[in-house]
Amino acid sequence: MAFSEQEIQELKEIVPSLSAADEGGYTYILMENLKLPANCKPALVDALLCPMLKEGYQSRLYFSEKPVGCNTTLNWNANVRILGRTWYGISWQTPAGLKLKEMLLVHLKAFS
Repeated sequence: MAFSEQEIQELKEIVPSLSAADEGGYTYILMENLKLPANCKPALVDALLCPMLKEGYQSRLYFSEKPVGCNTTLNWNANVRILGRTWYGISWQTPAGLKLKEMLLVHLKAFS
């Protein structure tokens, strides 16, 4: 899956360290040291964005560890192995047709 340079640059405004990889027919964007909303511990985590339809979700955002101290009503429904690492994800739906930055921001609203 190809992304425009503009989309990548917009996403880098939030997370400067990005890399993309494909596995199992899905494209993932690895975001190192993603800053989570206030009160979340840890404040920074690695995150993996799958910006395509997967498991009935328009996009998925996975975390290298489960943040605590923020929204406690989250449904952690994913514990998966992707790109050689274990990732955790919540049940959170995003609208279709979003740019990468918009997609990430909608996912992060779950933690507010």
